[in-house]
Amino acid sequence: MTQERLTQLLATRERETVEFKKAAGGVPSSVYETICAFLNHRGGDILLGVADDGSLTGVPDGAVDQICDDIASATSNGIHQAPFA
Repeated sequence: MTQERLTQLLATRERETVEFKKAAGGVPSSVYETICAFLNHRGGDILLGVADDGSLTGVPDGAVDQICDDIASATSNGIHQAPFA
């Protein structure tokens, strides 16, 4: 994703195809519901480390790789139950 695209998404706020998720404690459990909703509709962009108002909250230092691994693992394994809240 380019800086320009990220800036555009942050400026438009959440909507049908854009969802913001805080990720201070890793992958928020609600991200899996959003992934399913986007897959069953028109797709979209999920931005982690962003509050509902569009302000950047970031992710913990060194957590990006683990967050990516967790999402990939949960969404690619048909046996694994995603942790819905």
